[in-house]
Amino acid sequence: MKRQLLIGLLLCAVMLTNSACTSKEAFRYTGFVEVDTTKITPLISGQLIALNAVEGDFVQSGDVIGEIDPATLKLSEEALAYQIQARKISMALMEDEIDDRDLASAREALDGASSQLSFARTSQRKAQEDYDQANVLFDAGAISKEQLKQASLNVDNAENSVNTLLAQYNQLALSYETLSEGVDTRKLDQIALEIKGLENEQATIQQQIDDTTIVAPVSGTLTALTINQSEFCVQGSPIGKISDLTKPYVIFYVGNDLLSKIEEGSVVNVYQDGITTPSEGIIYQIADEAQFTPKNVTVKEDRQQLVYEVKAHLPEDAGFLPGMMIDVEYPEQ
Repeated sequence: MKRQLLIGLLLCAVMLTNSACTSKEAFRYTGFVEVDTTKITPLISGQLIALNAVEGDFVQSGDVIGEIDPATLKLSEEALAYQIQARKISMALMEDEIDDRDLASAREALDGASSQLSFARTSQRKAQEDYDQANVLFDAGAISKEQLKQASLNVDNAENSVNTLLAQYNQLALSYETLSEGVDTRKLDQIALEIKGLENEQATIQQQIDDTTIVAPVSGTLTALTINQSEFCVQGSPIGKISDLTKPYVIFYVGNDLLSKIEEGSVVNVYQDGITTPSEGIIYQIADEAQFTPKNVTVKEDRQQLVYEVKAHLPEDAGFLPGMMIDVEYPEQ
């Protein structure tokens, strides 16, 4: 009996020795699946009047995602166009022979501008009253923050309209005075400069009108949308993001024990939870400098170690999704 037990122990020792000689140590790490993501950011503020996509849609670069209400900007652009036209007429009248009919036309234009200015000031007072009431309703919880923002925007728009029409009225008054007094070359030069400035301002407003169209900055899948139609967009505040799901990659961190063994182009085995068959990943980036272990590694001893960030491409059709936690294995060669 003792002899049989001794033979069995010797056989086990031989098997373990052979196994140790033939197995290869594997380096295994936990990583997170990532994709390249681009934010969708409005270039101006305003109310979203159209939304042309939903989460999950694939969009091409330049596709229209949504539209911000351009009405106020168009009114400002139109007012500037009238001012430019009025100044050009003034220059033409100053350069040509002036008669009573020209003076009468200038007087009529000045009276019209006065009426428009009066109406705009009435609208400004009404917008301010509405805003004051909206503040009371907001404090009482009767309206939303977006509605309060819209009321505030209406006040700003009304004030801008008054300022624009006031500038137009002052210019028409100058033109009328010029016609009454005769031609002054210095005034011609002044009007020419004012026309140039107004044209620059008009071009700026036209660019803002163009910016009311929100377009996809890149091609990809709309993976997040944080705004609904009729809500208020804030300039520079993202309303969604577009992800390139066709090129997933994994980020993991390795220590010095593996750093000398890997290189760009190395193949790693990638395991998803519940799937025994690995997928192949290809390392395409290795950090040049070490960093402290990321915060998601919670073992105190590990936080004292320096690691290197490594990125590896993943196959598109293997079912990897952004944020997924996976295992990355690099067998020692």
